[in-house]
Amino acid sequence: MLRTVSQIKIIAEIKDPSVFLKMGAEIHPDLVLLDASTFGEELLTAINKIKEEWSQTQCIVLVEDSQCRQLAYDAGADLVLSQDFPAAKLVALIEDLLIQNTQDETLANSEGSANACPE
Repeated sequence: MLRTVSQIKIIAEIKDPSVFLKMGAEIHPDLVLLDASTFGEELLTAINKIKEEWSQTQCIVLVEDSQCRQLAYDAGADLVLSQDFPAAKLVALIEDLLIQNTQDETLANSEGSANACPE
């Protein structure tokens, strides 16, 4: 589904949470999509790691119930959705988040240039 969106480059599909948690030094993704049922008890650790090590990374979590939803938000997830959330809407949300990230980076870069000392 996500491979159909031109702005999205999938760098990894990981089903083993321990592998994901070791990848922090190797990749710096713009967005991470986590399936709570895959991560189980390691979900909160994964969200915390994402937000600590990749503060600019958007974190979307797919959950099964409202209890897990609240835990994911409390851990720092940017967006928490039901696992049965429609795929087309999920793709649209991801596109919006990536566009927002790009605009934020552009703004930050232009502000950094404007604040630079003249030589």
